[in-house]
Amino acid sequence: MRSKKNSVKSAHTTRNEDVLVCTASPSGEKENRQTVDKDGNIPITDEAQRLFDTVQMRVQESIDKTIREIASTMKEPTEEPRWPLAIRIANTGYQFPGCYEINTWYSAPYPQEYAHVPILHICEFCLKYMKTETILAQHLKKCEWRHPPGNEIYRDKNVSVFEVDGNVSRSVYMTFTIQLPLQ
Repeated sequence: MRSKKNSVKSAHTTRNEDVLVCTASPSGEKENRQTVDKDGNIPITDEAQRLFDTVQMRVQESIDKTIREIASTMKEPTEEPRWPLAIRIANTGYQFPGCYEINTWYSAPYPQEYAHVPILHICEFCLKYMKTETILAQHLKKCEWRHPPGNEIYRDKNVSVFEVDGNVSRSVYMTFTIQLPLQ
C-alpha cells in the first residue's frame, strides 16, 4: 500500500549526472517520470514549448482585445476640469463678519464641492476652508489655535510672520500649498 504523500525516488545516470525523479499522485494511481539535470531544471520538449507559446499568444490576444474594447467605450475629455476662475476668500479671524476679502487672480485645486461657492471662508490660524460664515463661526468656537503653528520669526505692530515646518504641521502645510497660487 502506498502512502498518501508523494514519493520521490532518484537514480543517478552516467550522462551529465541527470537525476530521474518519479512522483506519485496523492491517491497513488499515477506516476510521473521526469528527468532533472544537475541544476534542477526540467528539460522542455518541443511539443510542450509549442503548446506554451500557443496558449501565451491566445491569452495576449484576449488581453489586447479587451483593452481595445474598453478603449473604444471610453471618451476623450472634451474640456479641462472645471476649476473656478477666481475664488474670493474671506479671512474672518475673530471678527464676524469677515475683515478681509481677497479677490484672486488664479484658480486653485480645491475639491469640486467648493467650485461654485461665491466666498470661501478660511480660518486665519489653522487655514481650514469652509463654505459658509455659519460653519466658520462654529469652527472658531472650537478651534484651539490662537496663532499659526510654528515659530514666530518676525513681528511689527499688526504683522507677524511664522515659520511653519511641513513635517510637523502636515495639514496646515497642505492647505497652504493649495491657497498659495491664489495670491
